[in-house]
Amino acid sequence: SVYKDYKNDTAPRNSVDFAGNAVADNSGRNDIVKMKVADDRDNYYFYVETADNLTSPDDGNWMTLFINENTVINRTAPVNGKATVEINKNGTFTKIGESDIRFENNKLMLSVSKSLITDADAISFKWADNYVENDVYSFYTSGDAAPYGRLCYSY
Repeated sequence: SVYKDYKNDTAPRNSVDFAGNAVADNSGRNDIVKMKVADDRDNYYFYVETADNLTSPDDGNWMTLFINENTVINRTAPVNGKATVEINKNGTFTKIGESDIRFENNKLMLSVSKSLITDADAISFKWADNYVENDVYSFYTSGDAAPYGRLCYSY
């Protein structure tokens, strides 16, 4: 399945809100534009593409994949071709495994075992970059999220 996201939604913002307060945000970094998902008996395969080359994975909250209600992949910088798979319970992250990760230029790919995902038969997912950890509202205001806000794609 192929999913698309709005392009140019990471531009710096500097405006005035309804109450006349100055509002500025320069957190846009990796502009997510296309995603793909496939699976076989044992794994899910995720692909994400950005408008420009990816920034460094050491930048923090970099190209994170959220699956279903509590699985988080690549919340911390990948090491030696492996991304951490975690469960989030009330803001506490517990590592439950690793997934293969590869990234080059403006493309990133993950392979994750279905055994690491709760309710792996049907999934909802979201990609986010440069969000504020444990603040779902930052999917509206910081970095980029695909899909926007609290929405998720279904596969």
